[in-house]
Amino acid sequence: MNWYGIVSTATVMSLLLTGCGSKDSESPVRHEWEVMGTFAAVSVPAEERGNTNSYVETARSVMDEVNRLVTVYSPKSEISRLNQAAGTGDSVSISPVTEELLKLSIRYGKMTGGAFDVTIFPLIQLWGFNGGDIPEFVPAPATVGAAKAKTGYDGLELTNGAAGLADGATIDFGGIAKGYAVDICYDRIMTDEPSGVMIDLGGNIRCGGYARKKTPWRVGVRNPFNRSELIGVVELTGGMAIATSGNYERFVDIEGTRYAHIIDPRTGYPVHGMAGVTVLSQTAVEADALSTAFFVLGIKGAADILERFPDSYVLLVPDKQPIEIHVSPGFGKYFQALPQYKDSVIVIGR
Repeated sequence: MNWYGIVSTATVMSLLLTGCGSKDSESPVRHEWEVMGTFAAVSVPAEERGNTNSYVETARSVMDEVNRLVTVYSPKSEISRLNQAAGTGDSVSISPVTEELLKLSIRYGKMTGGAFDVTIFPLIQLWGFNGGDIPEFVPAPATVGAAKAKTGYDGLELTNGAAGLADGATIDFGGIAKGYAVDICYDRIMTDEPSGVMIDLGGNIRCGGYARKKTPWRVGVRNPFNRSELIGVVELTGGMAIATSGNYERFVDIEGTRYAHIIDPRTGYPVHGMAGVTVLSQTAVEADALSTAFFVLGIKGAADILERFPDSYVLLVPDKQPIEIHVSPGFGKYFQALPQYKDSVIVIGR
């Protein structure tokens, strides 16, 4: 396999790696910047480098606007005003962007049986993430239950460009907004019918056309037990998207035990048993949301989600040794394991 043009997923800053025999003049042009609490990048084939500035300008504009509307770190954002009005009975006027994100969040919440839920901010902070204080001791069941009682996407109401929240509820789009922003960028850039572009926002990636001539974009899947190593490569083109969730990304240490930042909305506790999940979808927003849902549900719950989302595919790495790489057949069509991991691949589901 030619390892030219590999991008590693789920990194704070995705790294473009050049492989055997590639030349600098053939490498895609890549422009990176910081936004939405992470790094964004637009890559363009070398022969189309003249489009780079236009595509970057479009992506910057989109990402800045989405961030302005839905960040929880600005009291003036629409989502912050909605959170502040929770339980008052008042509705907050929202833009089409925020409304669509809320509708998508409800859809993915329902279709994953609650494994994806944008209202779990009270639980996220309870466990010491997103500005919450890291607890000295594991929270008591009653404390977890009290925080969990404030969650639930069924406490969200949408009516004619306005939204309201139940008392105590707080929305955080951290598990879906980046994928959504990537899709908007992709749709706007593709109106110019480029033959190739890759949009990356914090590891939420969508690819169009080719990286070079007829060479697909190649995205590396990181080994969740060794951040400097890949377990394989996915080849993408035609608008496909990829997203990864992993227990190596963010975690806290409580009483000598490491707890990952991904919380099971159904129990209120951090997820155990999974090390990494990578999802391929037709849209970045679906890959983003489902990467969290698959992480929560694990291998046993993967089959149900695959049935409900026939255009999405998954790779799951359980948190155990020796490493196992479980892939759905659809994912396997795009994925090639590194030689040392070929015997670790297990095909699951449809």
